[in-house]
Amino acid sequence: MSSQRNQVVAALLIGILIGLAAGAKLHEYRSRKLDTFKERGPDANRVITGLTKRLGIDPKQSAAIRDISEKRKAEVIALQADVYHRFEAIRLGMRADIRNQLTPEQRTKFDDLTAAWDVKRKQADPPPVRTSAPTRTAK
Repeated sequence: MSSQRNQVVAALLIGILIGLAAGAKLHEYRSRKLDTFKERGPDANRVITGLTKRLGIDPKQSAAIRDISEKRKAEVIALQADVYHRFEAIRLGMRADIRNQLTPEQRTKFDDLTAAWDVKRKQADPPPVRTSAPTRTAK
């Protein structure tokens, strides 16, 4: 039974490592756009340019869409921060659950491994600043 448990733990760790490697590559690919989005919200100019090309919106529509984008920007930024913090809670809970399956020797190694992951993660993707609670508005 111990051998089977070790195989399950090894498979979980391999899955985590593969996920981290894939995530790092994806993050590297998209980091510039995501960093801008997290810090500043949606880019009204980009939205308007895209809608002008695809839908042929007129200047009056463009101004209205810019206003809408600016009014919703704070909500988008707050939601991004909330999702980040919720994801972190789930990720850390999963890590704790995995750690509980390990032997004391494995836990020591796992703690060293996760500490290194945390350093890389914080350097690559600092958490967004939560400015306020998300606002709900009627549709």
